[in-house]
Amino acid sequence: MASISSHPHTNSIASTDEFTTTPACVLVLVNQDILQLIFRHFRTSIDLDDTTKSKNKLSLFRAALTCKAFVEPALDSLWWSMTSLMPVLKLLQNFQMVEDMADTYTFCDNFSDQDLARFDYHSRRVREFHYHTVPAQQIGATALVRLAQYRPIIYPHLQKVVWSTALSPSTLFLISPTLKSLDVQNSLDDPSIMITFISAVLNNLPQSLISIALRGSISATCLALVPQMRSLSTVIIPDLGASGSATFLCQLGALDGLENLHINLQGPATKLLTPSDHISFPALRVLSVSGQLDLICDFVITVASKQVVSISVSSKHAGKPAAPRERGEMEHKITTNWVLPRPRFLGSILLDCYPLAPHLTVGL
Repeated sequence: MASISSHPHTNSIASTDEFTTTPACVLVLVNQDILQLIFRHFRTSIDLDDTTKSKNKLSLFRAALTCKAFVEPALDSLWWSMTSLMPVLKLLQNFQMVEDMADTYTFCDNFSDQDLARFDYHSRRVREFHYHTVPAQQIGATALVRLAQYRPIIYPHLQKVVWSTALSPSTLFLISPTLKSLDVQNSLDDPSIMITFISAVLNNLPQSLISIALRGSISATCLALVPQMRSLSTVIIPDLGASGSATFLCQLGALDGLENLHINLQGPATKLLTPSDHISFPALRVLSVSGQLDLICDFVITVASKQVVSISVSSKHAGKPAAPRERGEMEHKITTNWVLPRPRFLGSILLDCYPLAPHLTVGL
């Protein structure tokens, strides 16, 4: 990605009278808030095709070269979302290709103050990092460790990380004090990386992280770290599996600010919860639960929240909807322990349990 360096430009208008005589086009140029809104429409996102992404980046780059007032807002949008560490690392002149190792880069010399200033000028703009495919150009094993001696936080204002492939040690360098949303996929080759990463997040971001999604096979040790993040408002665990436990669900339900929960209870047909268990979820508003029907039923009857406004329940066995006999058995199992009048079906149970929920989806 091309680099442009400039100093922040601040314009001010001395008196109110000048607004009445200054042309509207000039007033727009001195209003950074309006310019930020305009250039925001050119940001790249994962749902755009490659052609549109390239056009948007080129438009932002040209805008930054056109007018001094455009430099800051255009560069903010140009660097807003990254899919690789390469663009920011290549701002450093000592980041070069390794001899006899095609497409592998590392730091070959000392870091100059000028390079680090250029690095800071652009890296501070990055807010989102989306990693979906392994790039052709690779970063040397020790390159990021060496950079960390000068810049331990690569993106100081990063807010969102989506890591769709298996986690790698380089993910640790994306931890930022401003990180609010985390969506990561566990590594089958080295599951310990997930534990290391989540532990690092917990130690560095105990109060700022508000959304976390853990995908893939997650260990019980890793799951136990999630409820310790007391500021979470959204938790997504598509595969709770054998690592799930009543203790974990109860600890999760104790989070005062948890509003969105998406969980899959597919796993061994063992009893996670009993009618005596009580899970609070005091602020829960959106509930999406899938998996084995018996585990779903055990989970639903223990949730005490009355704030839910949207519910989605889905249960399939071997890729097929639950049989009527199985549904009937689960209905009887629930109503035996349910304090409300006997409902007609699992959907009715949910409606009785969560009377504030106008959006109910039941897929059995």
